[in-house]
Amino acid sequence: MASNDSAFKQKLQRKAPYILVAAASLLIYETYLLQKSFLALYQIYLNIVQNAGPEGVSAHAYMWFTSETFGEVGLILRFAGALFFVTFAVALLRRKPSLTFLKWGVLLEAIQYLFLIPFITQWVVFSGLAARLTIISFSLQILLITPTMLMLYLRLKRPQVSQTAVLRASAVSAVAFMFAMWIKHFLFNLYALPIDFSSPVLTVGFANSAVTLLVSALILTAVFLPLFRGKSTTFSFRGAGAALIVTGLYFVVYLAIAVVNMGYQSFLFLTELWMISLIIAGAGFLLDGYSK
Repeated sequence: MASNDSAFKQKLQRKAPYILVAAASLLIYETYLLQKSFLALYQIYLNIVQNAGPEGVSAHAYMWFTSETFGEVGLILRFAGALFFVTFAVALLRRKPSLTFLKWGVLLEAIQYLFLIPFITQWVVFSGLAARLTIISFSLQILLITPTMLMLYLRLKRPQVSQTAVLRASAVSAVAFMFAMWIKHFLFNLYALPIDFSSPVLTVGFANSAVTLLVSALILTAVFLPLFRGKSTTFSFRGAGAALIVTGLYFVVYLAIAVVNMGYQSFLFLTELWMISLIIAGAGFLLDGYSK
């Protein structure tokens, strides 16, 4: 970022504790998933070998294991990205901000979504229309997140880049990410979670997945609209904070339902549960007021 952008860096530094809470939550979450994943991948390997027919391992089994292996690589990349995000937040907190850490965190987050492609390929080849909602979900996540984060990475990579250019790319990436999270969790409700409108609990769960993250994405869009239109070089941190709180509330509701419903509980760690910490970050943004 250009040297004359020190004023914005000061504003960002005031948000450092809240950014650190979110980054640390992502790292803790990814650490938990990663330490469980190696054994899970080995169990898949054993399952495939032990259930191989007289003609050996089937093409389906090969593709299944391949996709899970690619998924493991993606998980490692996201874990590494979370380390960079935490390092960036700590440096920001110490008033020694370095966009290098942020740059690499953004790049790894963008790339790791590409490791979902083998899963999509497997479902297209062997499941077809039966897995159409899963295919749509994973495909849209890639299309929304990877290009916008790569665009942000390229902005951050430039030795001299204006504050406005970085903020605009960050805003586009944030909005795209939030719409992707809505798509992921809404479609996940449709193809994986129990739906029963005669049950008040499951009705709340369905409404939560259909509306909450969408509202958050729309709030973010409204907050960043002046940036998108080129009418402003800043945005409302309170508005962004409200969006973060709404995002976190989705996971509060999901977690509450998981306490009483095994269907929700079984898939708890397939959600982006770390995002519950955005309630804290959002509250901090709200208390800190508008950016000037």
